[in-house]
Formats: sequence, C-alpha cells, structure tokens
Amino acid sequence: MNSNKSPHTVIIGKGLLGSELYKNLVSKDIQVQNISSIEYDDLVIPEKTECIIFVAQSKDYRSETMTKDLLFVNSVLPSQVIIEAYKKGVKRIAFCSTGSVYTPSNKPHKEDEIIIPSISFYEASKKATELLLFPWKNYFERLTIYRPFFIYGPHQTDEKLIARIISSVKNNSTVKLGQGTGPIINPIHVCDAAEFIIKTTFNKKGFDIYNLAGNEIINLKEITEIISKILNKDPLVEITNDSINIILGSVDKINLENFVFTYDLKNGLTNTIFPS
Repeated sequence: MNSNKSPHTVIIGKGLLGSELYKNLVSKDIQVQNISSIEYDDLVIPEKTECIIFVAQSKDYRSETMTKDLLFVNSVLPSQVIIEAYKKGVKRIAFCSTGSVYTPSNKPHKEDEIIIPSISFYEASKKATELLLFPWKNYFERLTIYRPFFIYGPHQTDEKLIARIISSVKNNSTVKLGQGTGPIINPIHVCDAAEFIIKTTFNKKGFDIYNLAGNEIINLKEITEIISKILNKDPLVEITNDSINIILGSVDKINLENFVFTYDLKNGLTNTIFPS
C-alpha cells in the first residue's frame, strides 16, 4: 500500500481471516490498512476511511470466565469502533461475530433465528455486541454482521479444529472421534469467507446478517480421512463416548447472493496442507 494515500478500508484484527482480507483487497487495488493491536484508549480511525471490517479475536476466547481482554475485544472495542466510524463519516461497517451465538440444534442455523441468553461469556459478549450494533443500521450506508462456522486455511494456528486435525495426522497424534464420527460441520475455506465478506460489504446497501459457512456437510471422521489421503498417512483414531455435536450454518442466504465457492473441501484441505 502507498503510505501517502488514505486507506479506503481499515481491517481491525489480523489472524487467518484478517490476513486474507488484506491480501484480497490489495489484489483489487483497494487502499487498505490493518490495525492488528489496539490498547484501551488508542483507537484512531484514519481520516477518509470508507469501510471498516472488524475481525479481531480475543486471546481469551476459550476462557470460562469473563476477562478484561474478552470484554474489551468482543464488546467494548466494537462499540468504540462504530462510534468513531460514525464521527469520521465511514460508510460501511462489517463485523465478524460467531456461529456460536445460536442455540444448539440438529438443523442448520438460519440468520433469522431468535438469539437467546448464553452461559458462555464468549458467546454472551458476541450476542451483546450484535444487539449493540443493530440500532446503528440506519446510520451507515452498509452494516453487515457475519457469523463464521469453522473457517480454515493455510497457516492457521493449531488450536483451531481443522488445523488441529491436520497437525495430529502429521505428527502421529491421536484424533478423538465421538461415537466414531465426531461433530458434523460445514466449514468454509478462508479465501471463500474473505471473498464473500468483500462482495456483500462493498456491493450492497442496508443491513444484513450472514452465516459464513461452507456448502458441504461433513463429519470429523470424513475430514480426517481426506487429510490422511492428502498426507498419505494413516491417522491414529480413538473412538470416544462423547456425543455427536451438529454445528451447521445455513448457506441459503449465501446462495441467494449467487456466490460461487472457489474451494470444495478436498481442494480446500489440499490448499491448507500444501499452500500454493
């Protein structure tokens, strides 16, 4: 990016999705700035920013108790961002929430489901922020909330589900599968997630909520088998008595946008293991 030009887009947060968004926007010749670390009182939105994409993730997202960082990153910071964005005349806001806001169900979750209170501080803080953002929908040209379901891709940290399975097969560590299959999910490759965010943030007006999920439903056993074939290594599998979790995001709204996924699971996992 030419540092003498004001950014058209600011990405708050880095990680797998933030990095892919940055790369994608630069490839489209859009001026972009990444703000990967913000302390409590130093948020500054550059002048003439047109769009803000919020993908920041608290380091305490697994915490069973509320922490200062969890509250700040999930709720306080997004509120600060949208207030500052309004003051600076920003036109477009995209906020990445989580698919965990939904109540467990055996069916794919739809965006219009009623969100009920949660006993998880991570989930509760994300739900609270969605509620805090909603009244702002008439103050911006575009306001979108995205609910990711198992985004995966190259160089992802090993604590994430699919990255952990890849690491386990590579390193001859045990993959635990509840009831022999493990959870049922529809993951989305980070390139598709980033492209969909950009498409629906920049090309539309008004307010929307979208799931960020893939168009293939699969269980963890099947994912492990695909990874095993790609690596040409037999996995070490332990069948447990854990219940089978079904964690699916409906892609009906994605399909209504005529979005074409670049990666199916086989190609997406191959790209994740052997980035091109």
